[in-house]
Amino acid sequence: MQVSPFGYGKVLYLKLNTGEIAVYGHLQRFAPKIETRIKRLQKKLGRYSVKAFFSPNQIPVRQGEVVAYSGRTGIGAPHLHFELRDKNNNPFNPLLKYASFRDRIPPTVTGLAVIPFGRKSQVEGEPLPKVFSVEHRRGNRYFVRQPIQVWGNFGLAVTGFDRTARIHNKCSFYQIRLKVDGKPIFRTEYNFFSFDQTREIVFDRNFRLNRWVKKHYNNLFLVPPNHLPFYNPGTPGTGIFTTVPEFLANYSNSGSPQGHGILPFFTTRVKQEVTGFTKLFAGRHRFEITAKDFSGNAAVLTGELRVGRKSVSPVNGIRLKDSVFIQKAAHSLSVKKIFMDDFVLIRLKTKRPALRKLHLIYNTRFRTVFTNLIQTGLNRFEATISLDSIAGAFTLLSIQGDSGKMRFPIDFIRVFKIDSKNEREIPISRDGTQIRFLKNAAYQPVYFRFEKLPLRRALRSIPGDSITYLLKLAPTDIPLRRGAVLSVHVPQNEDRIKQLAIYASSRNKWHFQGNRFDPERRTLEVPLRDFGEFTILRDTAPPVILRLVPHPGEWVDSVRPLIRADFKDNLSGIADEESIRLTLDGQKCIAEYDPEMNRITYKPDTPLRPGRHKATLQITDRSANAATKSWSFFIRKK
Repeated sequence: MQVSPFGYGKVLYLKLNTGEIAVYGHLQRFAPKIETRIKRLQKKLGRYSVKAFFSPNQIPVRQGEVVAYSGRTGIGAPHLHFELRDKNNNPFNPLLKYASFRDRIPPTVTGLAVIPFGRKSQVEGEPLPKVFSVEHRRGNRYFVRQPIQVWGNFGLAVTGFDRTARIHNKCSFYQIRLKVDGKPIFRTEYNFFSFDQTREIVFDRNFRLNRWVKKHYNNLFLVPPNHLPFYNPGTPGTGIFTTVPEFLANYSNSGSPQGHGILPFFTTRVKQEVTGFTKLFAGRHRFEITAKDFSGNAAVLTGELRVGRKSVSPVNGIRLKDSVFIQKAAHSLSVKKIFMDDFVLIRLKTKRPALRKLHLIYNTRFRTVFTNLIQTGLNRFEATISLDSIAGAFTLLSIQGDSGKMRFPIDFIRVFKIDSKNEREIPISRDGTQIRFLKNAAYQPVYFRFEKLPLRRALRSIPGDSITYLLKLAPTDIPLRRGAVLSVHVPQNEDRIKQLAIYASSRNKWHFQGNRFDPERRTLEVPLRDFGEFTILRDTAPPVILRLVPHPGEWVDSVRPLIRADFKDNLSGIADEESIRLTLDGQKCIAEYDPEMNRITYKPDTPLRPGRHKATLQITDRSANAATKSWSFFIRKK
């Protein structure tokens, strides 16, 4: 058994006679014979959070016996968290233990995504992921109306949900199958996994699309280093398609099974030896995605892939490659950079027509590169640049017309390649601010970039008092493994160090990240598993204690009254239960802390005597700001 304000809250681990383990989390309370032992342990240790292990037969229970009551302790809305784990403590699908599960409601499919790999791949003419809406035909049938143009290497992903009778919760699919031209390509089935693999879920659900469109898309392909046991076949590369022009129809790698193999233009995203991907020849191919729940109810999504490179098309009767433009200064252009795994897409938009074609000029570590800008509209151009070619360089982007007489700087790029084989420190500022990437920081090579900006450039308004600049660290759409350590310099004239901390902007709010101070380097340090916006903020405001129960001066009839206090802290927040101290008549109380409700509760174990009783509450936030409130209430004499 375990009790904590966080995570599962009050949780019970029950070992079955099969050796398997049943887990019940977010409980309100345990059965009396269990609750008594927990309270005894809490009193002995003097704290609310405890963990207890019992030997076999120490607390025996039988089938049908009440062992606990559901509640809302820990993190999350009120619900019962139920798990079944095998003898090795690995979770598996609890429905596998049920002979029948009544459910006639099929899953719902809400979207399709196509994900290209590499700058030479295309989805609707672009090397970027594309999301497509689906239409509901009738019954359990869905379709994508338009054929989808693809070229190069790509995979599919699908999003949706499942419901069961009488329950409004949205669940995930149990099984997903992908077929192309009637041939089975990929299957996902969620039966079991190991907690050691939990972090790898970022490869099962598309991490980038989750960051871009805030939805969970199930990848229908397998890339290293995903070792989750959900997939069939489980060969790296399974579900990834690579397109083949007609003149290479007879191409086949030696030793490649069933026409699968590694084609010459496979990208750095999956450079490892993968043999499971599927060749698609130029032309049209029909795909079918079937999403099932555990009872076998199915939803079927169909559509068409049109394999072929998208060529330049006419605009208003003028072929894009022949049209001409004029721009006499860089200010007449807008520039947008879209960073992907190993390349950046540069998009330019001009304000008015002009006389000459445009070329992009940029420098790598060793040379200057001239490349033609692809014209995608009357006033739109684009080009891609390999990040590996410019990593470590200060790359200036310029444009130039055909005449070569004038060249205009338009932007710059600076990226650092993190290969994860060794630790690496990257200085961010001369004041000592830096980031240190740990060994095995990421699952793949990462091209790190940063910006030092004035605070007014923050995406969200900054509360409190900031003593430094805004740091924007990227990429934010590639998952990290061990991550990095960010160190931000604290100016010499700052002496109230305890009130300072590094904060990150997320979900329309600034969140406390850490306040570990290195006095020798005068830096605040925090470990990072995600990038984004960061700054140092000073928190000088103490928590505010709000509603008190019983109310000050109140007379109550119960001799074991519920004592409750609500509070709030607007910046650094409350770290844990050790930051909250409640005493009753001078004696420390083991109170229950609810971090989501910003509330503590306590009920005396023994009756209180009639008359006056004094309670004192002290709350300290992470920045050492403290608030104290004392009040009295009265017990009526019966």
